[in-house]
Amino acid sequence: MRQKIISGRGLFILILIIVTVSLVLILIYKESQPKINQPSVTPATGISQEDLIANYQNQSFQIFNQYLTRQQSLPLTSELTAEQQQQWINFLQQLKADLLELRVPGQYRDLHLQLVFNFDVLEKGLLTDQSTISEAQLKIEKLAVDYPWLLSK
Repeated sequence: MRQKIISGRGLFILILIIVTVSLVLILIYKESQPKINQPSVTPATGISQEDLIANYQNQSFQIFNQYLTRQQSLPLTSELTAEQQQQWINFLQQLKADLLELRVPGQYRDLHLQLVFNFDVLEKGLLTDQSTISEAQLKIEKLAVDYPWLLSK
């Protein structure tokens, strides 16, 4: 029988392949490991995730309570005068603008979108279809149940 001996060049290529595969496996393993002792910092702002959450909760609380205060002083009903409707429309537009300026933590994206959407539905209800107002109000009230910190800070 004839044995095949790997030539110098073939041996070099085999070692190069083994080293390359080993390096790739090491990199994959290192990237899959959880990062320990690294503070959770939001890259765009440089603030920690905890601070981002606290800021969002505080600012959302203030915006939500502006809505509640307005709702108590001038309830959003079908009996509003044209001037009162316009005041509400301007107010809702400002609430949406304020919400859209906030930096939103991932865990509150759904809440954020629902707030903006329902404020928009209220605005559109005042402009066109007032039957959507009570449904949007119920959804906003449910958000306060789902996120109790919206009512008390």
